[in-house]
Amino acid sequence: MSSQTAAEIVRSVGGAANIAGLSHCATRLRFQLRDASGVTQSDIEAVPGVLGAVPQAGDRYQVVIGGAVQSVYNDILALPGMSGAAAPDADAIKAAARAQGPRGKFTWLDWFFEFLSDSFRRSWVLCWARRCSSLSWR
Repeated sequence: MSSQTAAEIVRSVGGAANIAGLSHCATRLRFQLRDASGVTQSDIEAVPGVLGAVPQAGDRYQVVIGGAVQSVYNDILALPGMSGAAAPDADAIKAAARAQGPRGKFTWLDWFFEFLSDSFRRSWVLCWARRCSSLSWR
């Protein structure tokens, strides 16, 4: 795939200004658009290298690329105006989630509940094993 393909995909979804977020899976580019109403599925599917386009609920859109999705994704991020479109990494997502709730603000509370959860899980397994071993299977 070429950077020309990447540029045509960006143009067909409304340009870099219309892309709020971009990620990918094994075969698809996943766009979070600011306004998907102006996107035409046939325009996207006409781009060489695109295997299909799948509109999603809201302003989300998926573009099927196939096995070359990683290189197209990298080419799109290298285009002018696309530096902020990449999805945040896992650490940034976790940090934002922790900042929103009491479990994130009080890490000791999070640790405490994880400890209790692990303790109860082990206790349940031991009780179940003890109960099963005391049963007679006649």
